Amino acid sequence: GTQACATTPAATDTTAPSVPSGLAATAASSSQINLSWSAATDTGGLTAAASVTIDVVDPGPPLLTRTAPDDGAVYAFGAPVTFAASASDPLEGDVTARLVWASSRDGALGTGGTVTRTTLSQGTHTVTATVTDGAGLSASTSFTVTVGTGS
Repeated sequence: GTQACATTPAATDTTAPSVPSGLAATAASSSQINLSWSAATDTGGLTAAASVTIDVVDPGPPLLTRTAPDDGAVYAFGAPVTFAASASDPLEGDVTARLVWASSRDGALGTGGTVTRTTLSQGTHTVTATVTDGAGLSASTSFTVTVGTGS
């Protein structure tokens, strides 16, 4: 034969559990906080407790490293001038793609790790490379290049 088995579902617990209490925060290190609290109990006698660790970081600005050209470099008018740098951020890693290049004489030059221009105006340019991370922290470096009259 066949046997039938019936189960009765447990009654729905509609009473809110007790409020956890005893929140405690302790310093785990100079950059970490541990939070813990006492258990909550529901009407069925079930308990739960939790803890969480929070890492506290000082993001710091990105680190920008210019590799070209040399400060004070001189170029003939119309010659290609390549600007190159890299940038890294303590939290985001490589942020080189966010570099923005500008000239005191010609304005915006381009973005990214490498920018080459053949259209710089004659004279001395103060060139600035700036990078800004997701937290809004920035780093910049400035240097000069001079574009002569040609030949």
